[in-house]
Amino acid sequence: MTIFLLCISILTAFLHWFLEHDMLNDDFLEFFEEDIELIKSEKYDIRKFLINSLGGELTTDILKDEGRDFAHFYYSFYCEPPSYPNDVDKMAEEYFGTERYKSDEFSDEAYLFVPFDNDYISAMHKYIDHAYSDFCYFKEHKKLPDEETDDEDNYILDCYECHAKPIDEKGLKISKINAVNHIVAFLKWCIEHELMCEDFMGFYSEFQEDIESGKLDMREFFTDNLDGELNANMFNEKGQLFCYYYYDFTAESDEPCYPEDVDRMALDYFGEDKYNSDEFQDEAYLFVPFDDDYFTAINRYIEKNFEEFLETEKKSIIDAVCDHSWKIEDKNLDIPEKNCATHMAVFLKWCIKHNLMNDNFVKFYADYREKIEDNSLDMRDFIITNLKGEMNTIFFNAEGRAFCEYYYNAIKESEPCYYEDVDKAVLDYFGEDKFHSEKYQNEAYLFVPFNKTFFKTLSRYINKAYRNFKKLFK
Repeated sequence: MTIFLLCISILTAFLHWFLEHDMLNDDFLEFFEEDIELIKSEKYDIRKFLINSLGGELTTDILKDEGRDFAHFYYSFYCEPPSYPNDVDKMAEEYFGTERYKSDEFSDEAYLFVPFDNDYISAMHKYIDHAYSDFCYFKEHKKLPDEETDDEDNYILDCYECHAKPIDEKGLKISKINAVNHIVAFLKWCIEHELMCEDFMGFYSEFQEDIESGKLDMREFFTDNLDGELNANMFNEKGQLFCYYYYDFTAESDEPCYPEDVDRMALDYFGEDKYNSDEFQDEAYLFVPFDDDYFTAINRYIEKNFEEFLETEKKSIIDAVCDHSWKIEDKNLDIPEKNCATHMAVFLKWCIKHNLMNDNFVKFYADYREKIEDNSLDMRDFIITNLKGEMNTIFFNAEGRAFCEYYYNAIKESEPCYYEDVDKAVLDYFGEDKFHSEKYQNEAYLFVPFNKTFFKTLSRYINKAYRNFKKLFK
């Protein structure tokens, strides 16, 4: 029971914070009134309450609207900072020290070994308080992702405020304009490599001469004229794909990640001793001088990853509408082109539902989600128009990419294979006589409608493949 209680500690600290900040809804408080009083008087271990009364689960339905919005903003394993699971790990590293934290003793699970007491709650509350202040700022300035809007302005890659804040909080002796050094360096590189959209370039052209002549600091242009935000809608299609691939605060250690490269460049510039010195307070990247040498140094990282992105983009396309649309003309099939994306739309919809997409894609998709769910936008049209008619693994998180490699393969000789399962599902849907009719010319999968019935039919096969995948890679 001890280890289980430790596992539940991270949920408990979060629940405790909501209780202290009056974010639990009235129905919940009324139903558990006696338990809540005992918890407040420290006569009932809140961890045991979470296990015994809530089944060991923390769900958003017990929260007020403000609490649900904050939980959505912060409690995610895949969101960009701030992220509660990441902060749990940071606190464990602070508690044990980096050397012990990384030792074999904890098997990469040091957070489970931090003693649960008032000090633990206090330490985690500091992180939660910090994240809540960020949440309030973004909410006040209407910068929170909103799943119920198609306003692309919500897709912010990076912003001035996120990096200016530690300058104030830690009393760093540098200009706050340094907070955007790395953002502007990336923006400048993308402008030079024609990755920005026409609207942005039309706006930028009004300032370009002054920026290039040195009369206007590009960082001031960014903060004053772009609201200090690097937004995906500033980029053209290829630029957006590159951002999804590289400008990611949540990338795993073996994945391309611009924020990590910014830190690496600072480490190269200062050397390890100075980089880790008390002077920089873990913010060395803000102290690198912003000059031509800065651009030269960071550009090497960007260019290397852009080349890898171009190669990866080619290799990562696992399906495309053009691989199927040629059959329409060749066999004179009486169907619209979007039917070639039906099986792709089912797979994508299933993967979104099962949280296999990366955070950048989820944010991008949020701009279209409401229209897709109310059927005012066909998901197949979304794939053709917004994803270039391609199913690309760069849209998936690590687990999603692994599942695609395991399952979505046209030339696999062994089970399971998505293409074979598509045919099986279409056979289930039409029946054998219709499936083999002359009308379909051995291409029945192009005639099946994209509706709930077919989604449910094909999902059964995907579910089975996913269960086998999970067992195999457990």
